[in-house]
Amino acid sequence: MPTKRLNLVKTFLIPLLILTLAIGAFIGLKNTRPEAPAKPVASKRWPVEAILAQSGSYAPEIQLLGRVESPYQSTLTAAVTGYVSRVHALEGDLLNSNQLLIELSPEDSEILLSQRQAELDNLKAQISSERLQHQNNQAALKQEQALLKLTQGSVKRLTTLNKQGSASQSALEEAQQAVIRQQINVLNRELSIRNFSNRLAQLQAQLSRQQSLYDQAQLDLTRTQARTPYNARISQLLVAPGDRVTPGTRLARVYPYDQLEVRTQLPSHWLEQIQGRYRRAPLQARTEIHGQSYQLELDRLSGEISKGQGGTDGLFRFLPVQSETRVDPEKKLQQTTPVNRPLTLHNTSDGLHTLPIGQNIALTLYLPAIDNSIALPGSAFYGQDRIYSIVDDKLVSHQIKRLGTVSQGFDQPHILISAADIPTNSQLLVTQLPNAISGLSVRISSQANNNVQSSSGSGIKQNSANSGEQE
Repeated sequence: MPTKRLNLVKTFLIPLLILTLAIGAFIGLKNTRPEAPAKPVASKRWPVEAILAQSGSYAPEIQLLGRVESPYQSTLTAAVTGYVSRVHALEGDLLNSNQLLIELSPEDSEILLSQRQAELDNLKAQISSERLQHQNNQAALKQEQALLKLTQGSVKRLTTLNKQGSASQSALEEAQQAVIRQQINVLNRELSIRNFSNRLAQLQAQLSRQQSLYDQAQLDLTRTQARTPYNARISQLLVAPGDRVTPGTRLARVYPYDQLEVRTQLPSHWLEQIQGRYRRAPLQARTEIHGQSYQLELDRLSGEISKGQGGTDGLFRFLPVQSETRVDPEKKLQQTTPVNRPLTLHNTSDGLHTLPIGQNIALTLYLPAIDNSIALPGSAFYGQDRIYSIVDDKLVSHQIKRLGTVSQGFDQPHILISAADIPTNSQLLVTQLPNAISGLSVRISSQANNNVQSSSGSGIKQNSANSGEQE
């Protein structure tokens, strides 16, 4: 029995002891081995594109949506009653000033004119008769006065004979009555003569009134023809041949095709600057219609702000744009440059007369140039008010304020900021990085070109890296 236990101990305990010692020796050797020096981890540098900050003078641009209007529109109405006999033009047609548009049947007006003429002739005849009557009264008065003297003489003789007993009292009384009757006749004739001027004045007043009615009827006859009051385009035709119209019936709506303007709502945050500058110096704008570029000028501001409107309306007038020929010294090709000319209201050769009122067009308004400003592409901005400069291959954050946008001279619209917010000749980041923060390591892989092409328009940078060259 003791021999079996000893064999069991030798079988299990000795291998276990050897395994334990081996494990301990392995752990000891591992803990005491020398460690290799750690390799430094290289930080990642993002390849980016940068632009050199250069200040200059830029004119901010405002993109606006306008509506073609006319300073006034006229509604032609019927002045008389009649049937529409002819229509000489249709909606959209162009008519010269005083050109015939609509004719009404003249029969009603001609009948009324004949009535007025008859009444006028009647009054003229009455005046002529009154003058003849006056002449007759003057001649008859002398006869009446002579007859009065005769009757008075007869009364004197009868009075003497009555005292002598040779004439009866009744004969004397009849003679006295004849004198009284003749005196009344003389007084009536004298009153008629004195009242002649009053009767004549009344008839002349009636004649003047009737003459006015005749002139009105004659004018109404001419108004059976509706004519355009100016060089006009028909915006609405409201009647057709055969329609019966009465005074006040609307016939057509027209507007002057050579006096068009554009109404657009000005942003409220620019309004104060616009109000302070446009009266001292005209603010220019440009638009493109059917592939042709037009220049406009801010003429005035509206006098009313409608309820719910976000700003004041600006009214722009078109300026005629002609072309001058110049030769590019490098390409040796003829190019055209827009040149401002005085406004010509009746010039329809520029195609503006084809614009219908109510058409929406896009405008670019050029504000006065801002000195000491920098133009940057949109890719340089993070949010609305943050950009990054690159100093010693690391990003530095800058809080900025946008001053507007500018596109002339650039391949794409640029945003203006004040150069006072950025150190001179800074390298500005123009690559969008999803993890951009201050201190991020970057590597400038390419330098963006921010030079401005030379141009004659507004919004052109006055200072650039190669200011003596023209691209």
